[in-house]
Amino acid sequence: MGISSDLYNPTNPFIETLDISPHIASYVHGLTLPCNWIRQRPSPSWMDTDTAISQLLPRLLLTLADHKPKPWSTFSWSFREAIAVVLANRCLLEIDLTGVGCFPSELLRHCPTVTRLSLASLFRTENTPNDGTSQNRLSCPTSIPELSEIMPYLRCLRIQTGDLPVHDSYNSLGYILSRYGAATPDLQKFMTLQSLTIDAKFTVRIFHHRSLIDYFTSPLPWITDLLKTISSSSWPAAETLTRLTLNLSLELPFPNELIRLIDKALENLIIDLSSRFPNLKTVELRIVHLDGEGFGLLSRGKAGASCVERGWSMVLIQ
Repeated sequence: MGISSDLYNPTNPFIETLDISPHIASYVHGLTLPCNWIRQRPSPSWMDTDTAISQLLPRLLLTLADHKPKPWSTFSWSFREAIAVVLANRCLLEIDLTGVGCFPSELLRHCPTVTRLSLASLFRTENTPNDGTSQNRLSCPTSIPELSEIMPYLRCLRIQTGDLPVHDSYNSLGYILSRYGAATPDLQKFMTLQSLTIDAKFTVRIFHHRSLIDYFTSPLPWITDLLKTISSSSWPAAETLTRLTLNLSLELPFPNELIRLIDKALENLIIDLSSRFPNLKTVELRIVHLDGEGFGLLSRGKAGASCVERGWSMVLIQ
């Protein structure tokens, strides 16, 4: 569909359409905004006076099945430079980098006003001298210790663990086969951290052509140890954390006989949380991709009862 007038503003009609039919937001796979070349004389445009687009963008959804973060280094140089310019805007309040892997922490130094940050994955790197060059500035990946120095007053942090080795492996009897390989990052120095969200997943390995379980993996021990780095310190984060959200994905079909092992691990985590974080008011366990029968077993188990006892929630996300 063509628009003949540059002064026509499509934002408000689009918002009105979403108000009537909010489900169509998930069908939007791209958004193109017109702009002028730097050397081109600007002509009047609806974007010059628009005030509604900031209300529209958060309502658009983009869901990709089995989507993995694209490494920062694979984006074009011009695109990375453009993002660097955007991040230099000192009015930014929220940044979502969950679609990008290995994002350079140096670019976040120019975002002192950001209070909510979402990361695709964690990177613990040795201290690398910053030579100030553009190449170095756009390539050095983010590490959590460095991030806590750059943004010590971050209030909301979301971490996607992705394919990082944050899992313990078990056999079907619950005996541990191997421990996780990724060191837990230090979150102590976030001075005002109020909300923490962690995305992680369980996996199951089945013997070829058989129904027997070879092994399954769980991120819960890693998550427990991560939270211990906050609570075992005298830093403010142990007192300021009031909300924790765990997005826990399970591979389908997930064997129901393993639910009892997850139930026990979640119960231990819940008990540990209530003793370590006295100001923790909201805990939400979001169980993703588990079938109804499996979720019924989990929600009626000891972990579900522990959540109810504390006024916390366990919900199924399909």
